[in-house]
Amino acid sequence: MPINRLVWSMDANSKSETWFSPFSDSRGTKLIEFISAHNLFVINEDCGPTFCGSRGSSYIDVTAVGTDLLEHVSCWHLPDYDSLSDHKAIEFDIALDFNSPTNDGDSCIFNLKKANWKLFYDSSKFLLSSISDLIVSCQNPESLHDLAKELISIILNSCKMSIPIKKRGMHRVPWWTTEIGCMRKHVNAARRRFQRCKNATLKEIYKIKQQFQKRIELSGIALPSGAMTNSFEETINEVLFYSFPDDCENEDDDCHKEIRSDALIYTSVTDDPPFTIHEINAVINKLKLKKAPGPDSIPNEVVKKLHEMYPDLFLTVFNSCLRLKTFPRCWKNAKIILIPKVNDVRVPKLDNLRCISLLSTLGKCFERLIINRVAWRLYKDNYFNKNQFGFMPHKCTEDALVKLNEIVLKGKKRNLHTVLVFLDIKSAFDNAWWPGILSLLKDQASLETYLPSFPAS
Repeated sequence: MPINRLVWSMDANSKSETWFSPFSDSRGTKLIEFISAHNLFVINEDCGPTFCGSRGSSYIDVTAVGTDLLEHVSCWHLPDYDSLSDHKAIEFDIALDFNSPTNDGDSCIFNLKKANWKLFYDSSKFLLSSISDLIVSCQNPESLHDLAKELISIILNSCKMSIPIKKRGMHRVPWWTTEIGCMRKHVNAARRRFQRCKNATLKEIYKIKQQFQKRIELSGIALPSGAMTNSFEETINEVLFYSFPDDCENEDDDCHKEIRSDALIYTSVTDDPPFTIHEINAVINKLKLKKAPGPDSIPNEVVKKLHEMYPDLFLTVFNSCLRLKTFPRCWKNAKIILIPKVNDVRVPKLDNLRCISLLSTLGKCFERLIINRVAWRLYKDNYFNKNQFGFMPHKCTEDALVKLNEIVLKGKKRNLHTVLVFLDIKSAFDNAWWPGILSLLKDQASLETYLPSFPAS
């Protein structure tokens, strides 16, 4: 265990004024040198002697804490009840919630440069082996949802045991308090005011910066009706509803009802063959490093390392999902990041805000496996139009321009006018109707094997 995460309560049999002994001895001096050399902190309080025997009393019991846990250990004291020993009982509180009170936000970012991968392997080996066996024998989609959630919990706990969590901002010290933070803010504010007063140019720069900060606070946003939102919660709800509209079945006409029903009807089709280890390797090897993790806080680097340690783990998990035609719900959760598209408007509108969804890496891997299967079948059957250039491999904008130039030249040779029509569908992806897409893939591309079940799961 790293010494910075150590809580060490001991019968030191040594005396030092550091733990309120009236005098120090040679053993106490050596222990103090050891504690200082390893960045440990003594948390004893002046509650009286910790040892009471027939030959007297003394202060010889010490509690030392590492730097990472110092701010989470408090209320050191000697309780009144009898310990049935010459040494008194020692009690202290350890906070189970390790979120620092000075941090803003609940995200957990691991310092992968200091990862102890051997400890990660040792702490996860037995649990991952057990849950892998449960996933293999799972026959119920609902149970698979629970097992997928448990898998994430095991991986995350192993990360917390073997990888330090990055501290936000500057390096924190254990004696930092909220009061000191407020005092520092007042000093910095006074310093900024002083600097602004010295230079007219700087004053204008700070003025523009302040206006920009007010724009991105989103205290209010203009709605399409012309009204304004009045609270932060109302603003967030409007942005989420605009970016992720609900598919309301009550608004379907007869045609849409028929398409929706057809998309969710299963016929007797053969299950897709299981994923191979080569497919898993191809997807995981393409994961980019140093990317923001999803809501489960598991980075791509950890997934890659897990695949190296346990090559059959993800093969088992993804094939069970394919076999049960289930996309685990915990992989669908997203962490939403709001980004303004433009900065030249005083009051932002819904059109000027963009939501970026950070998804679970395991969910993205499973999604990529399915997309590769679907794309292979579509390409094999020549389902795509040869004039489609967007979202196509080995094609780019230059190819579209070359094709357009050929059409124009061909028209000129025949003394014809060429008319170019531009069509841009607003928020096309956000408003894509998935039942229609699924029905099209099912009926025309014969892809009904597993696609209809994944959106519903």
